[in-house]
Amino acid sequence: MRFSSLVEKIDISGIRKMFEASSEDAINLGLGEPDFDTPENVKRAAIEAIEKGFTKYTHNAGIRELREAISEKFRKENKLDYSPDEILVTSGASEAL
Repeated sequence: MRFSSLVEKIDISGIRKMFEASSEDAINLGLGEPDFDTPENVKRAAIEAIEKGFTKYTHNAGIRELREAISEKFRKENKLDYSPDEILVTSGASEAL
């Protein structure tokens, strides 16, 4: 396949330049694909949420009720005491940063 000569003149993106300049011990926050299927209870919860119209963006810190449940789980199962206000729920590491 041949590309237009104009394509060859396009500069490398800034993100690509930063990636190439990073050190070998840098943490990769790129795309992470799970190596397992989505659990059935998660699939059902997602379908139920869609059917109820729960399809909008959430608060930047995540859904309050979810952060409260995580706080309680940490307290009961891990003996860790974190307020829901100290917990963030994001779609990935980059978003959390």
